[in-house]
Amino acid sequence: GWLTSAGRQRPLVWVGDINCAPEPADVSHPEWFLQQCYQGDVEDMCGQPGFTPGERKRYLSILEAGRLVDSYRRLHPASEPPPAGGPYYTWRGHPPVHQPVAKYHGKGMRIDHCLISEELLPRLQESSILGHSEGRIGFMGSDHCPIRARLVNAEDKTGCTSVAPPSDSGNGSDGGDVVTVES
Repeated sequence: GWLTSAGRQRPLVWVGDINCAPEPADVSHPEWFLQQCYQGDVEDMCGQPGFTPGERKRYLSILEAGRLVDSYRRLHPASEPPPAGGPYYTWRGHPPVHQPVAKYHGKGMRIDHCLISEELLPRLQESSILGHSEGRIGFMGSDHCPIRARLVNAEDKTGCTSVAPPSDSGNGSDGGDVVTVES
């Protein structure tokens, strides 16, 4: 199909809410997330949706089959979870509203991604998360924040930018080197 590298005619850029935090470094509190949301007896589905062993395994198999690379993790390698307050997570739990405690407040997951074909790696210049902190600064009213990836034009090194803001579904292009994808 279209996802496997053999079925594609040109490089792929896949941007949006994929709802999977593939590694422990992609969640603020890995052990806590692994203890949440019992989903039945299927062992690989135990834990917080988006961070179960089964989802993480399937996500990695998609990357392998499609020869895709997580642009953010490529430019920002991490083996341990970064501080919960920084710009490292694309989803944040809501603060308490009409109650003293909110279960997910102060927690974060990196579940929105910009995946690119391996052949685009030489063009990858930037991959950023545009929101931060438990106060959800830059989240624009959503529990997800925008992400940005910048690929340089192979010939003249000018930029091609793809930005995925939250809570909208559409896409557009200006016909030139800039493509905006919204999710």
